[in-house]
Amino acid sequence: MSTPATSFNEREFVTCQISRLVEDKYIYWVGGGGEPLSSVLLAKRMSAPNLQYLTEDGVVGPEAQVPFDPLMTMISSRANYRALQWGTMNYAADLAHLGYVDYGILATLQVDRYGNVNSTVIGKYDGGEGRRFGGPGGADSIAALAWRTILVTDQQKRKFVDRVDFISSPGFLDGPGARERHGLPPNTGPWRVYTPWAMFGYSGDCQLMLQGIAQADHRAEAGSSGGPDRRRADSVAHANRRRRPSHGSRTMGRIGRRQVSFRRITESPYFLSPSVWVEGSADAPEEVSGR
Repeated sequence: MSTPATSFNEREFVTCQISRLVEDKYIYWVGGGGEPLSSVLLAKRMSAPNLQYLTEDGVVGPEAQVPFDPLMTMISSRANYRALQWGTMNYAADLAHLGYVDYGILATLQVDRYGNVNSTVIGKYDGGEGRRFGGPGGADSIAALAWRTILVTDQQKRKFVDRVDFISSPGFLDGPGARERHGLPPNTGPWRVYTPWAMFGYSGDCQLMLQGIAQADHRAEAGSSGGPDRRRADSVAHANRRRRPSHGSRTMGRIGRRQVSFRRITESPYFLSPSVWVEGSADAPEEVSGR
């Protein structure tokens, strides 16, 4: 029997919100540790017992023994307990390339309007002038090959930039059609960006757009006090019980063709929204690729 939380921090809030998007019997490839892994483990425990997930380093379907040390979320006995298979990062990428990975979930250091992620350097890359970080690890493959990618970050202006200093993991690169021109699978790319204050999606021209506001903090509505100076949706959609869309001619394996179902974001007790997408309206993005 669970006990209602009387208080929670921002990361716990984001973890719970992302877990509400996670759907049963789907396959997720999650970045190591933090909100991406925690949200999938929470969903598996609470609402989606039959979901399947791969760790960033390629372990298939572990039954993680929690809690575990934050630094031991990969390549550790507790995190990878009773896994179906101890694979490799390349093996997981092969599965994604074949179309078996429905969603990727990644934490970000820096993200731009097109959903490109930087986890390599802040500042100039050349000449060693910038501040270096650990790099993407397997995140570049997740962002490149999963059908949809959910990004997690903090609501800070330094996190949301017009163009990232370095593209570690690809979003929509420089706009519509860019992923395909660079050889990435068609109809893939970033889908949602979650912060403790708000939820963002992507418009038809592949640019970041505010779609939902956390009731706990309304500052995100205007993008003030730290946050992206981005467009705001005239109408808002929330794919609560998402169904896998049509993915064209790409090899699908067991994946069937289904359509996305929208519901009012105002039905969620945690989000406020300015208005609602009506399916088929001019404001709603076309499901050209079933996205």
